[in-house]
Amino acid sequence: MDRILLERHAVNTRPGGTARLVDLVSALGRLSRGTVLEGDLAEALGLLLQALQAQAGWFFTRANGSSTLDCRAQAGEPGMLRTLLPEVQALASRAMDSRKAEEAVSSPGMACKVVCFDGKTRSGAVILARESGHDPFSEPERLVLAGFCETLARVVGWPGLENSLAEANHELARREFRLYTINHVARVLGSVLELEDLLKLICDMVCEIMTAESALICLHLEGDGVLRTRMGKFLGQKGSPEFEVLLSEAFLDWIRGFEGHTAPLVSSLAPDVLGVLPALSAQLDAHGLLHFAPLTYKDRFMGLLAVGRKYTGEAYADRDREFLSTLAPLASNAISNAHLYDLAIHDSTTGLYMSHYLRQRAMEETKRGRRYGFPVSLIMFDVDFFKQVNDTHGHLVGDQVLRELASVLLDGSRRDIDVVSRYGGEEFMILLPETDLQGALVVAERVRASVAAHEFCAGQLQLTVSAGVASMPEDGNTHEELLAQADEQLYRAKRGGRNCVFHRGKTSAPV
Repeated sequence: MDRILLERHAVNTRPGGTARLVDLVSALGRLSRGTVLEGDLAEALGLLLQALQAQAGWFFTRANGSSTLDCRAQAGEPGMLRTLLPEVQALASRAMDSRKAEEAVSSPGMACKVVCFDGKTRSGAVILARESGHDPFSEPERLVLAGFCETLARVVGWPGLENSLAEANHELARREFRLYTINHVARVLGSVLELEDLLKLICDMVCEIMTAESALICLHLEGDGVLRTRMGKFLGQKGSPEFEVLLSEAFLDWIRGFEGHTAPLVSSLAPDVLGVLPALSAQLDAHGLLHFAPLTYKDRFMGLLAVGRKYTGEAYADRDREFLSTLAPLASNAISNAHLYDLAIHDSTTGLYMSHYLRQRAMEETKRGRRYGFPVSLIMFDVDFFKQVNDTHGHLVGDQVLRELASVLLDGSRRDIDVVSRYGGEEFMILLPETDLQGALVVAERVRASVAAHEFCAGQLQLTVSAGVASMPEDGNTHEELLAQADEQLYRAKRGGRNCVFHRGKTSAPV
């Protein structure tokens, strides 16, 4: 309590009041230093009665937005406390609803003062009463009551204020974390250009942050009206489901309804979804995917991100929905960029990497090989007599041959770190990081043999390939030197009879 305020008016109180005020100040001082208990409030109120020679006192509080009064403490004559309780409750209610609490006082034997816990909201009231025949409360006594109420507001209202500040700090921290998450997620997603790597990262992020037991990404990128699964993560399972759903115009119209709004977390069995695309609901429900968020970029539907149950057994909370609604547009933007990059580095006919990408990777791998002493190898393939295929069967058949050949090359390289590229019309190349000459010759011969054994176009055609091999350090220390040497060896293989592998005079031919 404001000791100066109380003691300034102590001399104007009734005889003996000064000593009692000192006791009152001490009691309120103890309140301000510890947890406020109901007994402490009653003790302080009783000391106030003694200091002001009143016979009964009450302390009422009312929660914000509530009309119910709570008597937090009372002290004085039991008979007066019981008899006057209805009257003082009504008085306290009027006082908290009135701008001037003193105007609500209905008896000269009573004094009332409103308590404002936050400095402005009338949240409580202290009422003192004297028996009939006693003098009314003087102005100095009312000032002592005002000082008491100011201190009461501090010691009783502080926990509420402290809680409010804690909630505000928590909300601020939550928003700060959300901004950090947006910034961090945007930077991480924006740094990944390979589409498959990006989709895997998104699924990992969803399962980790949302504690989801499964996540699945379906994409609609081909422009053919079909939604296809592209990447999934299902904890405790190998692989992820694969399915295709033909999109209806009603579903696309429903998706357009979200334009300009935050991506929602939609139940897979929501009536809206069942009404416009029941096949999607059936597929998601069959694989335990409870919710999904649409992925849209510049008003274009790109796919959806679906999630299963939380492996903690909990229901999805607001923070989970907020995270997914934040992630969805960032993921959509990143997927769009990765898709464009994917189109730029992959051949549209075979799906293999294009030559400029292979040259870039070859330059990176030879630099790394020189630095760490790793070998690097290149194999260049050319389809023997491919012009005859186009001239005899047409270019559509020729394209089918190239697609099947690409599949054979991918099977022959086997490692994820190998780069298989369509280098020219019917020329292909495999970059083999950390592979020496002997290893490269094994891969080249395996591919040559596989092509010779493969029946193209459902058995209509039999084809062969010739190959040239170059390795670092035997054939050079830069990617340009390896490319030139592989090309030269391929030329020698062609001149040497085709359907064989050449490396600087060495050859492997079919048995």
